[in-house]
Amino acid sequence: MQRIKQGDYVNGYKVEMVEVINKEPHYLIAYFDWGANKPQSRWLPKHLVNSYVSAEDFERAKQ
Repeated sequence: MQRIKQGDYVNGYKVEMVEVINKEPHYLIAYFDWGANKPQSRWLPKHLVNSYVSAEDFERAKQ
């Protein structure tokens, strides 16, 4: 897996920030929680990443 950076997409969500927590990269993702009816964010540890798309590949796919 490539090095994931801010702006890339993991598990279908855009990465807002990257931090190392307890020696493991964590990715801050934002999403809309329809149950709470408001935006939410959470830290996703690297071992829970199932899919990855770079920001560059995402932009190319949009066009």
